[in-house]
Amino acid sequence: MFRIAAVCIACSLVSGCMSFGGAYPLNWAEPIEVENDGCPIIDGEFQNAGAMFHEQSEGSYVEEPISLANLLSGWADPADKRLDFSTFDPATDVHETVNLQLAGETLRVRAKRTDGESRTFDIPVRHRCEDSLMNLVPNWNADTTVLFSIVDRSSLQLGRATDGSLLMHSKNAGGLFLMYMPLVGGSDQRWIRFPATEPMPSGAGSLSASN
Repeated sequence: MFRIAAVCIACSLVSGCMSFGGAYPLNWAEPIEVENDGCPIIDGEFQNAGAMFHEQSEGSYVEEPISLANLLSGWADPADKRLDFSTFDPATDVHETVNLQLAGETLRVRAKRTDGESRTFDIPVRHRCEDSLMNLVPNWNADTTVLFSIVDRSSLQLGRATDGSLLMHSKNAGGLFLMYMPLVGGSDQRWIRFPATEPMPSGAGSLSASN
């Protein structure tokens, strides 16, 4: 079903439906470029409070606060217990820092709260990189009635900036279908940034040859 839905989404987007985002903020540190399709080094500790840059209307962009712990908990394996007390707004989220450690096809996430307690969970990754970004396994959501289906595909890519910050590039595409025939669709792209808690060691984020 997912393959059929993906084809339908592609058709609906090509048909002239709405598409937003993709621009990188000019006031952020430049993304680190990795040669030969290598992967960026994701390991590190980052502030839970970050900023999400996206297109609010055509040609108009805005930065909004976002919680790293809350964002990543949505990508965890459903079998994992999700974070307690996480919220989208970092101002009301009790988590303070998030540590990331890549091990093969798994990204280990340890979110530390302001009271010193922490919660750890894993996220599946595709250790295959493109444009100096590492891919998480995409999320699919579908809601189907007798005739209509709403399908959404979300993808998230991770990278690093020259100042050590964790960068994320999110892409979402979805559509409404009548018996697998596209009626309306759209896509959205956003850049997200989380500052590192400590300066990045010299050369640590330049490249990782594993692919």
